[in-house]
Formats: sequence, structure tokens, C-alpha cells
Amino acid sequence: MQFSVFGPVVVERDGLRVSVRRSQRRGLLALLLLNEGRLLSVDAISEALWGGAAPATARQQIQTGIHAVRMALRDLGGEDAVMAGPAGYGIAAGYGTLDLARFEEMTGRARTLPPAEAAGMLRQALAQWRGPALADASGAFVEPARSRLEDQRLAAIEDLAQIELARGNTEAALQEIRPLVETHPLRERIRESHMLALYRAGRPTEALESFRDLRARLAEEHGLAPGPALVALHQRIIEADPALLPGPVARTRGNLPADTTTFVGRRAEVTEVARLLAGSRLVTLTGVGGVGKTRLAVHVGRDLAPQTPDGVWLVDLSGLGDPGLVAETVGEALGVAGQTARPPADELRDHLADRRTLLILDTCEHLVDACAHLTESLLRGAPGLRVLATSREALALPGERVYAVRPMAGSGDGAALFAERARDVDREFALTATTTRSPGSATGSTASPWRSSWPPYGCA
Repeated sequence: MQFSVFGPVVVERDGLRVSVRRSQRRGLLALLLLNEGRLLSVDAISEALWGGAAPATARQQIQTGIHAVRMALRDLGGEDAVMAGPAGYGIAAGYGTLDLARFEEMTGRARTLPPAEAAGMLRQALAQWRGPALADASGAFVEPARSRLEDQRLAAIEDLAQIELARGNTEAALQEIRPLVETHPLRERIRESHMLALYRAGRPTEALESFRDLRARLAEEHGLAPGPALVALHQRIIEADPALLPGPVARTRGNLPADTTTFVGRRAEVTEVARLLAGSRLVTLTGVGGVGKTRLAVHVGRDLAPQTPDGVWLVDLSGLGDPGLVAETVGEALGVAGQTARPPADELRDHLADRRTLLILDTCEHLVDACAHLTESLLRGAPGLRVLATSREALALPGERVYAVRPMAGSGDGAALFAERARDVDREFALTATTTRSPGSATGSTASPWRSSWPPYGCA
């Protein structure tokens, strides 16, 4: 069976499509699909369908609706997908059968792929949409859910447009972004891509007009002005900044440090953490001090940088002792601290609101509560933000995925790293049976001359 929430709420198998009668019952089916695999209590379902105005017959209507959903699925041989028990009701759709789950998996995978493959993956993800989400469903939860899903669709189109711009495909980017300028004229990330695409297409006057249109709309409708990133782009277009034109190497925003040594032995971990970030907006790397959390995080960020249009930003909190300065320290790393008189956390949240950013919060263990509070606030206010934290303990936030970083288990990885660092000191060094013995053995030395050149934050 295939379940759809992008467009009308329907279920189909082998070309046969069924729908549940009555929009509220379709809303019940949609609610279960949005929470696929989870049991929802009757009270939770009632709140979602009726808000604070549930009728006296709410429980009976829910039971009747569940029966109707089960009967509709029975026509396709799938009534067992409905879960029921003392804890409530749910649906087990199965892997790959729900368009929303496929969309989220594809957009997540696109962030880990090279640009050409990412563009193709995003187009496959967007092809899942058949119209406005939950188009024929009703219930108090429907409009907020539809808005959230539409934001995900827009973000995927924005990502696609920025990837096409980075690849030099200006016309393809314009085709993606032009309709959105008309339907979402106040969305600043759309305008940024629109202005840049017009400028690269040799139409600077239209690019400047796009900015003036946004500025007028913001002032008239909300009494606001465009954000600093758009203002800066506007000025660069006026000055005909040559850096705005596509070059042979795409410039990546962010502040990740350059490697001074080779990265050895953690590629599998990098891939796994990137996969976790594709499915969760908060991942925390835990482990003992010196195990390699920071370096692993930096390399994950470096791999994801091409698919993170607004940059990967590393914030080192190891030297910070005052929890009240966490937001200000993060703002300083991003270059936005003190631009307004507002509290640093509010300023930072506004800056990230319309951006697709990966924030690496490094060494949080002595500031766990402050880091957790700020992270939760930023994730709520910036839907395009993902956070990768390193800490000796988890941040304990909803939706957090925790990845335990362990010492290198295989002697091969450890030996390769040892040899790599030894050659930094002695180019003639070769790994042999005697040099792989432990320090203090008959042939080993307890005063290895290359030990001091190991990376400052661990072995990997």
C-alpha cells in the first residue's frame, strides 16, 4: 500500500485508490499518518481534531472514525496497518510507503550528496507532491500541519535553487524560484536566490527591483526592513562585485578550520553522523575527553558544507565559564553579536530564521543547561537550522539523537594514525612489527619523539 498526505489524503495499492468518507475522518487518517508508527491517546486525537472544543461524543466519533479507516484499508488488504490498544490508536505504514517519509528521507540525503546528485535527489523529493498537503482533510491540527509541510517544500525548492546557482545553472535556478517570488514575496531566502540569479543572468536592474519590491512590502505590511544579508547583497549588486559571478570554485560560508594533518580512521563514523543529521535537527556526540569528538564534528561539517548554503559554523565553548554568555559567544562566532539592542539569543534566532545552517557547539558539558536552552530556542525559531553538539553528556532535548564516540577499536586504524603522525616528524618512518609494539616493551620507547605532534583535540 501507498499512503499520501501531499494532496488529497488517499491510500492505494496496484492502481486501486481508496479514500475515507467525510473530511474529519480523512483528518483522523492524516493525523495518524503524520505520527506514523506511534500510538496516539484518545485525548491527544481529540485535542488535534477539535482543539479545546471537543464535543461530548468525541470518544465515540474517534472510535467510529478508526473503524471507517480500518474498513477503507480492508478493501486494499491492509486493515492490519491500523494499531489499537490501551494506549490509543496509530498506523504502521511500513518503510517507503508514505510520501511524507520518502520526501523527508530524500531531502535529508540530498544534504550529504555532491551538488549534481543532490539536485536530482531534491527533484525526486519534490515530485512526491500532488497538491497542497492534507487538501481534503479537516480538523484543528490541519492548518498548522499544512503550513509546516509547505515550509518543508519551500525549503527544498530554495535548496535546489541555491544548488543550481552554485553549479552555474542560472536559468534552472530562475525557473525554480520565479513562481515562489509571486506566491511568497516576503520570504527572504527566496529573494536572495532570485536577486543573485537575475544578476548572474545579466539583468542587474531587475535584481535591484526585486529588492526594492521586498523592501516596500515589508515596510507597508509589517513595518520592517530587509535583513542584513539581503542589504549586503543589494549593495554588492550596485557595486557590481565580481565575486557574485560564478567561478570555478564555489565559496562555502562558515568558519571551519583547515586541516593541518590527515584525517584517519573515522570515515564510517562521519557517514553515520551525517545520516543522523539528515533525520534529526539535533545530534550530540558524547564520549570521554580526548576521544576525538571535536575532530569528528569538524569533518562531518566539512562533508555537509556543500549542501549547507548558509554555512557550517563552529563555536568553541571550552574556554567559556559563564553560562549567561553562551548566546553572545555563538553570535560572535557567526558575526552577528551586538548588531541590535535586543538580547543576544533573540538576535541570533532572528539571524538564523530564514537560513539553512549547521551550527557545531563544541564542548558543552560544563554549560549543558545553557546550551540546551539556547539550542531549543534556536531550533524552534529557525526551521532550517541543524545543531551538532559535542559534550560528555547529552543535552536531553526532545528529538535529540546521541552518538557515542568511542576510541578506535581496530589496531589497523590506530596503527595508521600512529604512522601518519610519525611521518610528520620523520619522513623516513616506516611501520614495522617492532614499531607497532606497545611503549615500554622490549623494542618500544616510552618517549616517542612524534607524540607531541598529535592533534590537540584527540586522536581522530
